[in-house]
Amino acid sequence: MILNDLVSTGITKGMSIEFHSSMRSINDTSCTPESIITDLKSIITAEGNIIMPAFPLSKCLPLTEHDVSLEIVTKNKWLDENHNERTDMGIIADIFCKMPGTVIGTGQHRMAVWGKNANQYVNDLMDFVDDNGYGLLVGVDIRKLTAMHYVENNIPEDVWPKLFMPMNEEIHKIYNQNDYFISTEMLPKYHKGWLKVQKIAEDKGLITRSKIGNADSMFFRVKDVIAIYENELKHNISELFDIDL
Repeated sequence: MILNDLVSTGITKGMSIEFHSSMRSINDTSCTPESIITDLKSIITAEGNIIMPAFPLSKCLPLTEHDVSLEIVTKNKWLDENHNERTDMGIIADIFCKMPGTVIGTGQHRMAVWGKNANQYVNDLMDFVDDNGYGLLVGVDIRKLTAMHYVENNIPEDVWPKLFMPMNEEIHKIYNQNDYFISTEMLPKYHKGWLKVQKIAEDKGLITRSKIGNADSMFFRVKDVIAIYENELKHNISELFDIDL
């Protein structure tokens, strides 16, 4: 049962969790997105909090032959905040967003929160981090952890362009970057750096690995992991992202 898997992972009553998931990876016919959310709520109770992404970003759109010739790898469209579509956040997050009692933030990088501190955390995820928040990644890795972005004020402006391959100018002519999210790399240096942070955290014993259904999962205190990222950005940024400064 998914409920038992969640308990075995270390989730307890009153805990606050940033949850990211892949239903396809869970691959358990005995559960549904709704039942997974219900199980999470039953363990944590309203004394805790559940946080999931609510970015209004479409699922990946089909690529045209011209897209492929421009070396576009993925193409998503930013949706209206009041949309009623499936998104790239996954079906569990999409259903969670529509459930009674879920509070949703604003903007492209908004979050959805249920629980005792929903109105507080939806406006400032660092409050969740500072309140001993935990991360649970089910069938996905550190690249989905929204809280990672909250220490990126330590990345100098002139470094950002070095973290991604330059994009063909033709792409900018075809796709307005305010309307579309375009990627031309499967694994940019930016995300390679994040995976290094994950490896450091694992080597330090800060991440607990388990199975949720059939999905490989990671459970950890968020502050411990993003503190590693913050330290690497301050003291080891060139090695972290494999760039010259």
